[in-house]
Amino acid sequence: MGTSAGREKRRKAGAVALSLLFLFLTSGAARSAPPAKTGGMRVEPGELVIKGVPLGEKTSASRLGAEKLKVTNKDGKAHRFTVKVLTTAASRSRLKYGYEDIPDASWLKPGEAESVIGPLQSKEFDLFVEVPKKKDYAGKSFQAIVEVKREKDEPKDLFVLAAQPRVCLTIQGR
Repeated sequence: MGTSAGREKRRKAGAVALSLLFLFLTSGAARSAPPAKTGGMRVEPGELVIKGVPLGEKTSASRLGAEKLKVTNKDGKAHRFTVKVLTTAASRSRLKYGYEDIPDASWLKPGEAESVIGPLQSKEFDLFVEVPKKKDYAGKSFQAIVEVKREKDEPKDLFVLAAQPRVCLTIQGR
């Protein structure tokens, strides 16, 4: 009989502890900031497809019918964003089936490499592409990565946010 009374005491103590935890979590004491003030960024599209890239000509991705990269500052204050192009090997991404890693990331350049985006605002970035006029590249498909970073504006900022959408290029020819 002594053991069942002990179990009953432990069960009641556990129920009280769970009730207190529930009250703490549902009260304002556990929250650090209201949900409406959550910061962040959004980069669209997650994959940019550029078809019909001519050899030896500098042109914009939008001129070839591709979307522009849209960067949205989801925070309540302005932030500095940087845009740069990487080879797939220099990123954490994997190659998409049917694509080779771009031989040189300098084939793609953002229209602007850095910009301040206001609170809850968006900005579009066009990419410019120039593939060397070399027959070996004709008809090939290459992949690169665009790295968009929300930089630290103040030393007290803890994180640099980043997104790495894929860019898939199809070169004219053959």
